[in-house]
Amino acid sequence: MQAYPYRDLDGDARNDIIVVSASYNSSADESTARVYAMQGYNEYQLWTRNVTGKDVWMEFYGGSTDSLLEYPLITPGISINYTDVPTGVCAVYGYDGTSRWCKQSSPSPSAVTGDLSDDGVLTPADVSDCA
Repeated sequence: MQAYPYRDLDGDARNDIIVVSASYNSSADESTARVYAMQGYNEYQLWTRNVTGKDVWMEFYGGSTDSLLEYPLITPGISINYTDVPTGVCAVYGYDGTSRWCKQSSPSPSAVTGDLSDDGVLTPADVSDCA
């Protein structure tokens, strides 16, 4: 779990916190990656975004209270042989976590077609852009 200080998201004139966490369900062989915003002075949760699937992850960009980004950015992705591959990016409204805009990209889990580079290892280079 990671936590990042962020500027005031909910209009209460106090800085808030973005938390990134992940959990694994061994019976389903799936991961859930989560990004959520909390008020900085108590544990009140403003919003949460998550993604569930095989080898998924999620990151937050926006940095500190001095960030030049107007909206927090959330990037989901998949892991291929221990290499993290981003699959999109979303700018979210800080006060409720709804998407301002999202851009999906290849690869997606269905785009992994095999060892395209013929090096004996699955890597991001083995992901087709034709998903």
